[in-house]
Amino acid sequence: MKKQWFARGAAVAVAAALIVIPTVPANAAVVTWRNASSVSCSTYTESGASLSQSRNGQRAYLPQAASGLGGTYHLYVWHGVSTTNAWANDISVGGATNFTPGKVKFVHDSTCTFKEYLAGQALNVGRPSVVGPTATTAQAKETSPSTARLLSSVGVATVATPYGLDLKTASYQGATGGTDAWTVVKGANTYLITLTSAGIATAASVPTAQLATQAMTVRTETNGVGQQFVLGTASSSAAIDEIAGLDKVGGNLFVDNSTRTSDQKVQVATPTKADYQVNLLGK
Repeated sequence: MKKQWFARGAAVAVAAALIVIPTVPANAAVVTWRNASSVSCSTYTESGASLSQSRNGQRAYLPQAASGLGGTYHLYVWHGVSTTNAWANDISVGGATNFTPGKVKFVHDSTCTFKEYLAGQALNVGRPSVVGPTATTAQAKETSPSTARLLSSVGVATVATPYGLDLKTASYQGATGGTDAWTVVKGANTYLITLTSAGIATAASVPTAQLATQAMTVRTETNGVGQQFVLGTASSSAAIDEIAGLDKVGGNLFVDNSTRTSDQKVQVATPTKADYQVNLLGK
């Protein structure tokens, strides 16, 4: 029997607000501390000159992986006590300023001996802990509370910088457990952005075409407390909603409220694909 769900989130009423948008300058320091052939299941730790400077986030991505292999590669990135991992080609986490070395890892579906180029970047290196605001970015806007939170977040500004995202085009998906979520489409990719009540933000991307065959699964965690999100499409949402433990947040986004302890790969039937894949992480 189909589970009942309800959307969670901030009020959708539109209100007039003065929004101070923290912008990361175009020349904000993004330091690539790794871009080399790497081995699946191995963790690589930041080294080099960037370690002597503060940073607001970290990014892990696959610079040479063929487009659409987000279902084959499981990426991990660590920034201090916060981490995110996803079946994706590119992920980032940020929001807290620290001097802690970043870490990155990928796991290939088939074997721990597989090799692929893996890159790690420290974000907003050597910049103030608060990026902006400046007089030129203070703008009066008619906007919803959810959009106001997105545009005023230092963490979101940090993780969005490597991708050049226009956050004003973001679509709000909903909120659960104190975390808000949005999607942004840029070019051929879809990005899922999350923001916790503590200001920790994450971004993950897959080719938009891939979402037609497989959901994007993203897990975020800070100090051992985490949430797992599953992003589908309009045609796959009904089938995803039938998976035990997944509850709809809003739009095409789900949160995993299960007690599963091991990874699972679930295939469901959608109107356009009989074997739509949903990857789930054990807790």
